[in-house]
Amino acid sequence: MKKEYRLFSLSYKNIEIYYKNNGGQKFVQQLFLDKSNLLRKLSTIISPTLLYYTYLFLEPLASFLLIIPQFFRALSLVRTSQHVEVGQINRLFLNFAHLLISRIKAAEIFESSTYWLEKPFKDVSCKGLEDKVLLTVFEVLTISDVFYALKSSILATLYVAIHNPYHYVRNSSTSFEFYLTFKAIQRFPHQAELIFGNHIDRWAILFDSCPQQEKTLIMHGIETKKADWPVKLKTVTKVYAFNEELGKDLKKALLSCNPVFCYMKPTINLVDDVDDHNFKVLIVCHPASMRDREKYLISHLQLDNITVYAKTHYTTPDVSFYEDLTKKYNFRLITYQLFPKVNILISYRSTLVSEYEICGIPTLMYYDYTLEELVEQIKQKASEYCHS
Repeated sequence: MKKEYRLFSLSYKNIEIYYKNNGGQKFVQQLFLDKSNLLRKLSTIISPTLLYYTYLFLEPLASFLLIIPQFFRALSLVRTSQHVEVGQINRLFLNFAHLLISRIKAAEIFESSTYWLEKPFKDVSCKGLEDKVLLTVFEVLTISDVFYALKSSILATLYVAIHNPYHYVRNSSTSFEFYLTFKAIQRFPHQAELIFGNHIDRWAILFDSCPQQEKTLIMHGIETKKADWPVKLKTVTKVYAFNEELGKDLKKALLSCNPVFCYMKPTINLVDDVDDHNFKVLIVCHPASMRDREKYLISHLQLDNITVYAKTHYTTPDVSFYEDLTKKYNFRLITYQLFPKVNILISYRSTLVSEYEICGIPTLMYYDYTLEELVEQIKQKASEYCHS
């Protein structure tokens, strides 16, 4: 049991290192405050640090309170779901990562897919899987499995609350669905192939530990050249990467095995506004740490020969900050899966950088230039474009 609930905490080692390298607790506190308008308003009355540490202290108790209703819901779903025999399934797609379906299509293995496992209490879209066989963990599990998940999640919550050297919010309430999934996948044949798109999160750690011998990782996002995660995946047998260079970065960052590498075609379709003859710039927005930079760039690129797009991250829960900016400045806010054809990107190191570069569109990276240099470069490129 100890080994199994330590498994849950291993994913936090990776995530904590990520937070540490991106500004530490200040970065995490900003992510925490960005969860809702209420938290941001409270932070104007209460010290953000005090608010954060209060939440951190109460998080284990809050997790217990969230796990209990999940437990009773899971019991009900297992009792009422029709049990599915999975002994003959030889290939299982794990729909636990956003954008996985589009990545699967880019890898050209979507048509051959049949069985897809949904996330418990799902928050990942199944749009596009209408003609596939969608399985839930509740169709596979038994009542005793649900009690196992409850016991394990309580132990995991206590464990990660004690072993928390960087004092980051752990969101331990997710441990219950973690152990439900852990037991469910164990029910599938060990010779079956698992296909997933998770890199460093708890699901990646879980899938890597499952007994199935064939595991295919679909590259979901990019890893920096400096990334070297303390907990790596050891049992991946095949990887679909965006290209050879990014595949090497991924292997160095998170794999301690030697899988076969395959490569995907471009994963986005660019939409061109043919009636707009301006120099077009896409600012790739970060959910927390880039807001001041984004505002500066938008405000300083208000020129007649430049069209500015700002695309929010798909996980950004609240876009009111950007909506307020549209009232002050002229730019096009994109909050959905639209990818405009532009002349250049301004971005942090995101997946979109690689996807646009595959389409032949260059990028200026935030940390390679000062804000003044970025604005000056865009103005110069726009002037050259309009006079060409």
